[in-house]
Amino acid sequence: MDVVLIGTGHIADEHARAIKKVKGVRLAGVFSKDYGRAEGFSKRHRIRFYNTLDEVLNNSEIKIIDIVNQNYLHGDFALQGIKAGKHVIIEKPIDIDVAKARKIVEESKKMNVAVTVISQYRFGGGFRKTKKMAENGEFGKLVMGVVVLGKHRSQEDYESGGGWKKDKRTAGGGVLMLNAVHYINILRWIFGEVKEVKGEISLLTHNLDVEDTGGILIKFSNGAIATIAATTSLKFNIPDRVEIYGSKCSVVIENGRITRWFKGNRLYSALASKLSWIKPTKKGCIKEQITNFVKSLEGKERLEVGGEEGLKDLDALNKVYKQPI
Repeated sequence: MDVVLIGTGHIADEHARAIKKVKGVRLAGVFSKDYGRAEGFSKRHRIRFYNTLDEVLNNSEIKIIDIVNQNYLHGDFALQGIKAGKHVIIEKPIDIDVAKARKIVEESKKMNVAVTVISQYRFGGGFRKTKKMAENGEFGKLVMGVVVLGKHRSQEDYESGGGWKKDKRTAGGGVLMLNAVHYINILRWIFGEVKEVKGEISLLTHNLDVEDTGGILIKFSNGAIATIAATTSLKFNIPDRVEIYGSKCSVVIENGRITRWFKGNRLYSALASKLSWIKPTKKGCIKEQITNFVKSLEGKERLEVGGEEGLKDLDALNKVYKQPI
């Protein structure tokens, strides 16, 4: 199956490298409205560049489009691809508009095409182990989740790519939309459906139209509570930290690896925690998610992250952004 990338930004290179490693697909080309960037990208990856989107959509050999451009364009390109009968990969978020995201889900069902929104953390060893533990009842009753996301992002980082990441009209939001959305997805995956969402956002150290610091409080349908604290205002990056608390067991996950166990007695917990540092842990990557997507199209696996997942993540974020600072 041939895949064409829509967009040429930094994340496009990651997607291109990932697609080249996936069996059953071929990276066949790239489309961008910026001719110069498309030409440079095509030479770098030795693929064709398309001058118009119609050339992509009208090519029957192209079965999948992979959308990696600015957030606010995700939905528009996805809907055009779906209408043309293409399967669609969308870099997170699914879009910045909930109504448009909902239309993606509805139209994909009508056209009988598949959509996946990149949520690669789900494919990491630490999170997959945690999910399995939750399914097996090892946590007992899930009680609470805590996420701490601390990053350094310079003003220059936000200015790159024409500055779209600092503009609410094109990015949809700041650290919550660009970074924390991953962990909304992880928490929903482990705890279940969201019942209520509250949040606060703030701009502390950058010159932006979006937040560089935010906090989210989520209540799930099962009564559990989770918090996400996220910022890009730090001097250095700190490991992403996720804590999952249950009535019988709790774990701490840092950068996708379970680093602390609280299970059984103190000795067992201490030994399990030490072993976690020694045992190799696979970190979730885009390649693994695209592999699952392709295998689902071939009827070999169940699609793990459909368009509905991206819609629910965006809906939760939207509840934060609708509230005043």
